Amino acid sequence: MIIKKIGLFSLVLALTQMAGGFSFAASSDCKPKHDLKTVEDGVLTVAAYQAPPYIGIEDNKLVGVDGEVLARIAELNCLKAKPMTLDIAAVIQAVQSGRADVASGDWYLSKSRAKVMGVTEPIYRDNLSIVSPSGFKTLDALVGKRVGTLQGNMWNDDLQKLIGSTFTLYQSQQSVYTDLKNGRLDAVIDAAASSPAQLKLLDIKAEVTVPPPDKRVGQSMKPALNTFPIKKGNDELVKAINDGIKEMRDSGELKAIFDKYGFPEALRKLPDPIYLIE
Repeated sequence: MIIKKIGLFSLVLALTQMAGGFSFAASSDCKPKHDLKTVEDGVLTVAAYQAPPYIGIEDNKLVGVDGEVLARIAELNCLKAKPMTLDIAAVIQAVQSGRADVASGDWYLSKSRAKVMGVTEPIYRDNLSIVSPSGFKTLDALVGKRVGTLQGNMWNDDLQKLIGSTFTLYQSQQSVYTDLKNGRLDAVIDAAASSPAQLKLLDIKAEVTVPPPDKRVGQSMKPALNTFPIKKGNDELVKAINDGIKEMRDSGELKAIFDKYGFPEALRKLPDPIYLIE
């Protein structure tokens, strides 16, 4: 959510893999790349929720693509990455209120978010997908069906108008997919990269389809790009994250993280120029 493409900068990174995810710790002679002021001294507090493969918390450590990128960037700045586990609806508010430094978990780069938050360079793009045992292929096929999705998704208002009273918002992926598994929902609308992980986690038999563009649902017309939302005005943290992303991409470290989580190749390719969705 930035009105122009954000510039990128160079850092030198090294990748260290440990059980349960990449875990990074700054050495005693660490020299930070940026002079960052964080909510807690020596700590980068990351507002997070459970949403594989984007973000997760295991043994109080950040995992997932977003989690490992932010943990590495914290290390580059002599900080320890500390997860703050929240419901999805509380993540952005935690950053805006100053309880966390940065939000994680496939937040979309949009014009509306850029007005109220600091936003970073994206690392991947995303597509709206339909997840259903019946194999629904179009958004129009969902009219009158029981459909669920997470709170905070950019497509929610459009889908509410299209589907009507049978469209329901949930606070967690586990709850919406549990209702799909138990037959309380006919379909789930989710991000294309996260839906296969949820089906595998809960052993659900369902198809994942990226529907054709439908002008009634803006998010189906143009794939969204992700960002790490930051409190408005914290430009130095935006710069630190952009620096880290650039070098991780150039060094191959970002690719290694994508590969580890089986992140789809198609979603790793970013448009040029970077754009904001509505």
